[in-house]
Amino acid sequence: MHTVQEAITEHPDGTVIAVLVTPGAKKSCLFSSYHQWRNALECEIQAPAQTGKANRELIQRCADRFSIPAKSISILTGERSSRKLILIRGISRELVLDMIGEQKER
Repeated sequence: MHTVQEAITEHPDGTVIAVLVTPGAKKSCLFSSYHQWRNALECEIQAPAQTGKANRELIQRCADRFSIPAKSISILTGERSSRKLILIRGISRELVLDMIGEQKER
């Protein structure tokens, strides 16, 4: 059985988070729950999936959540997919886990 901790991994430059993004949501909500089958944290984003708008909002909301500049966050894989790996530079896995807190498992 997968756990939230498996969706968050160490990287030489920081921490990678596996996310499942739902663009065009009524309201934005980062890391709302853990999707066990996809082994990813769910994120709902208000911006539509057009011309990178949802990706830009995801990056900005992550930057706000972790109190770091947006340029410290990048999408490693899944730029055109709902499943993404995002890199949070300069923050340890332990700190990310603490800042996200325990998520509901689905």
